[in-house]
Amino acid sequence: RIAPIGSDVVTLRRLLVWLDEPKRTMRALAIVCDAVEHLRGGALLAELYKHSDTGDVVHDGIVRRVLLKTAKPYFEMMKEWCTRGDSSFESESNNNNNNKGAAMIGEFFVQRNDRYYRHRNTSVDDMDKANEEDEDLEAINRWYRFDSDDEIMEDGRLSSSSVSWKSGFVIDESSKPFFISSKTANETLKCGAAIAFLKNACKDEKWGDVSRTILKQFDEFFAILSGSTKASLSSSEDENSLEKLVKMLPAVVSKAKRVADAAVRESLFEHYRLKAHFVALKQYLLLGQGDFIHALMESIHDELDKEIDPMSREGISQYSLRSNLDAAVRASNASLAEQHVVDALSVRLMKPLEDETGWDVFSLEYKLCAPLTTIFSDREMGRYSRAFTFLWKLKRAEYTLCELWKSMKPTVASRLQREGLGGNIGRALEVEQGRCQRVRQSMHALISEVQYYVMFEVLEPSWNEFERKLSGSVADDDLDSIIASHENYLNSVIEKALLGTKSQVLQRSLQLIFNSVQKFKSHTSKLYEAIEDAARVRKSDQRRIVEREMKQEWGVDFGESKEGEDYLSEDFVTGARDSLDAIESEFEKHVDGFLKLLPLQTHVDTSFLSFRLETTFRQNVSA
Repeated sequence: RIAPIGSDVVTLRRLLVWLDEPKRTMRALAIVCDAVEHLRGGALLAELYKHSDTGDVVHDGIVRRVLLKTAKPYFEMMKEWCTRGDSSFESESNNNNNNKGAAMIGEFFVQRNDRYYRHRNTSVDDMDKANEEDEDLEAINRWYRFDSDDEIMEDGRLSSSSVSWKSGFVIDESSKPFFISSKTANETLKCGAAIAFLKNACKDEKWGDVSRTILKQFDEFFAILSGSTKASLSSSEDENSLEKLVKMLPAVVSKAKRVADAAVRESLFEHYRLKAHFVALKQYLLLGQGDFIHALMESIHDELDKEIDPMSREGISQYSLRSNLDAAVRASNASLAEQHVVDALSVRLMKPLEDETGWDVFSLEYKLCAPLTTIFSDREMGRYSRAFTFLWKLKRAEYTLCELWKSMKPTVASRLQREGLGGNIGRALEVEQGRCQRVRQSMHALISEVQYYVMFEVLEPSWNEFERKLSGSVADDDLDSIIASHENYLNSVIEKALLGTKSQVLQRSLQLIFNSVQKFKSHTSKLYEAIEDAARVRKSDQRRIVEREMKQEWGVDFGESKEGEDYLSEDFVTGARDSLDAIESEFEKHVDGFLKLLPLQTHVDTSFLSFRLETTFRQNVSA
């Protein structure tokens, strides 16, 4: 006893009872302070959340009230990111007067990707040097190359690389509270990235309206933390408000993300005409516009036959090629395309190697700018270029064989038989012409089957599937879905069109077949040119012989012949026969190798191609 007895007298016992609750509060706060001493941001919230569910009702209530107040700034960061993108993520050095921006560095789970920004800020000299090295590598591996940056998974598929539109920011798992799921964190990242993309890349003025719509949703949601509840701060309802927030957060973030994604899709498809560019790439770089490709082939044919000096690149003019491209556009239905599509179409010449012509370095190019380069990155455009190179070679082979038919068609053959050389030489040349017809027929049968397979069994089904995904998109689809669908479309085209890593040997076989076609063209052109020249000389000699005979003069003069069999020697016929034998043997050898390799492909579609080639080609050879 230190004071008189009475109801209002302070005793040690009463003092001990009165201080019991503050002592428990201080003890709980001390335990929490020791646990979070070196933590910040999401890690701090996670530790507090653990201490709020220990089983001690009093302790848990104290920590929950602290957690509720502590979480409010963190969720304000989330709201700021989802409504304004990267506005508060400037570096501390640039925000000495902006405590809010500086406080968010290292606390919020969405962080700036320093690796991306270092890569983006690479010096111009380093980039030029890298471009020169890439150009050399492109020239060496032009037809068989595979993107060096592509990551190959164990099953041979391409792994999905991070896209540029979101690679500026990443999720820091150490700063993410465990009560925020990975799905919610990923949707938060994408929501803010979509707003930043809409504002910075698309330059869309509607981003402000979208931001206000999302802000309104978050403001209604955060009313739980703002003291708008009628319960007091010490009530159990207030202590459980964080649990309610955590349960409601995924739905709010998902709704905000859908709003942002819808705005991005609208901007890309309506303002930047994304669908039109997808169609244009199919029509021009994947040779889907037949009349344009035929007009381009005819107008550009002579220019591409020229040889190129590997050092000076002289011998072919890019300005002439561009002029021919414009002429092909005007001569085809490509002139009806939208102007921005025509403007994006251009000509590109790759670095030539020794003894290469314009055919080996020519490529169409489709130039796009931001924000479309997010979808049509250098990697994707490289795949389009690879597909174009293959399809262009295939189209050239078909065009060459069709042009040869014009000089070998039955009317020409019958005229040469009637007006051409006679005797043994004439009969031997008729046999060679017939053999040329059969070889051309075999080549055309193979090229037609391969072209039909690529155009109608690979490109069209892949495009129809891709177009179905674009047209049947739902509200949940975001920019990642568009990019993934586009990547899957290109992967399907590259793999099924025999351009993947597992088809490189098959590609070489096709290249050798294409070379055989060009050799056959050279041989046939020389043969028919010699026959035509001999026929013209014979016709001229016959006219002079008839004129002299009508004048009752000596008819046949020295060096002239009525049959014309002396105009071409037997050595010429023998040389032509041996040359055609070599070309035919080489072609059959390459085709046989191609047919043996084709069944080894894993795609089901190639089995149908293999069956048709085995039947169609073998029938043509046996005929």
